[in-house]
Amino acid sequence: MCQVSDGIETSPAAFLRISAFPLQLRLVNNTGLILTHRTAAHITTANLTFASNAEDADLDVRYEVVKPPQFGAVQRLRGGASDSQWQTVEHFTSHQLARDQIRYLHMSGDPTHDSFKVGYYISKAGNLLDIEIAANFTNTFSSSFSRDVETVL
Repeated sequence: MCQVSDGIETSPAAFLRISAFPLQLRLVNNTGLILTHRTAAHITTANLTFASNAEDADLDVRYEVVKPPQFGAVQRLRGGASDSQWQTVEHFTSHQLARDQIRYLHMSGDPTHDSFKVGYYISKAGNLLDIEIAANFTNTFSSSFSRDVETVL
């Protein structure tokens, strides 16, 4: 029951119904990347997206890099329009993915593949998602994000 008062007048009693449910995420996009050795490619929502059962469509998912790539880096574009630069990061958000501020940069070697692992978090719930980036022998990276998901407690 809920009542509101301004100190002088009091509203009639009203019932406020509240429904609570566990937040659930499901993988929507996990497509991968294609890039040439020693270049970069944006990781966008077209590559990596989760959907939730929350009414708030603007829910921000936080991704933690729990195992960094061996031959490259996950980077975020930081700064303003005139002084922006790419910096290696250990975490990023779904909003940054949507704004094209996240990329994978291949930096060393001629590997046949590279991979990194991220955990995705909302509040205290967390999961790990394996993301693998593989290279073929024509100096072009092609990637496949694996769909293995394990729970982090």
